[in-house]
Amino acid sequence: MKIPHDPKLEYIDSTHTYLYDGIIIPSVTQIMKKSSEDYYSNISESRLNIAADRGTRVHKAIHEFEVVGVVTNDEEVRPYLTEYIVAKSRYKFKPLHQEFMLTNGEFAGTLDMLAIMDGKLVLIDLKATYKLNQSLAEIQLAGYVELLERNGISVNGTYILHLMKDKNKLYDITPNYYEWERLKNENLRTMSSQ
Repeated sequence: MKIPHDPKLEYIDSTHTYLYDGIIIPSVTQIMKKSSEDYYSNISESRLNIAADRGTRVHKAIHEFEVVGVVTNDEEVRPYLTEYIVAKSRYKFKPLHQEFMLTNGEFAGTLDMLAIMDGKLVLIDLKATYKLNQSLAEIQLAGYVELLERNGISVNGTYILHLMKDKNKLYDITPNYYEWERLKNENLRTMSSQ
């Protein structure tokens, strides 16, 4: 299976900005921002930045492990990679595509992983947070499923693989399409009025 590449889609890493045909479009994460801000409002910005940085490094380590077989030298990240390897064996999934961008021209996102599990194509989102917020995961996965479907890809399951330093858990997540649609429509309305 080939992931479609839209040449009009660009990503500027330094600002976490997606451009479609030269125009800024929101990401799935930006569309969810109001819900995320509500959940994370009691956590300091510095703590959130530290967690985000660790999450980025965990994603990179897993990607490098899967693509080139390199085990990270990052001592803080290595336990998360170890838990990923344990989870991969335990839950018997085979990654097909990792860290890939999709768009529908209105919004974009970088999806963590498409994999085969129990003979089916599934979407797996990786989380290296202290605590998993399932309601936010349900919204995020709904956005990612919409991007997949708009690009001709159907999945037979959506999962969160929650990685911690000393354990892991795979959650079978039912996307919350209703809340995703509400947030998306609210965000796109706001953008069009600016």
